[in-house]
Amino acid sequence: MTAPAAPLTWADLPTATRVEVVRLAGRGEAHPDPAVRRAAHEWATMPSWSWRANRLPGWTLPIAAAVLGVLLVVVGLAVAAPWPMIVVLVAAAVVALVLGLLGANARSSAAAVRAVADRP
Repeated sequence: MTAPAAPLTWADLPTATRVEVVRLAGRGEAHPDPAVRRAAHEWATMPSWSWRANRLPGWTLPIAAAVLGVLLVVVGLAVAAPWPMIVVLVAAAVVALVLGLLGANARSSAAAVRAVADRP
């Protein structure tokens, strides 16, 4: 007798399947495979998505990173900081901007999957 297979998790799904789940959810459709639907629903309802910081609009972190980057460059130029320091500050702001955009994209994807999964 073989042991039953462990339930699928979001991390177990291939990238193509995850993309398909999000694409279908964006069109208002659930994935046809119940195991994939269950894994997607568990991912979309993780406690981290309901964390207090995630209640802010998705554009907050990218805009804050862009504004912070501009301010750091202006301050760096105003105090005559060396160029390597300004380059590091700009790189840090770009990384924060990219991470914010990725986070906003993941949050909107999770919201679309939740909306499809919560529908009767």
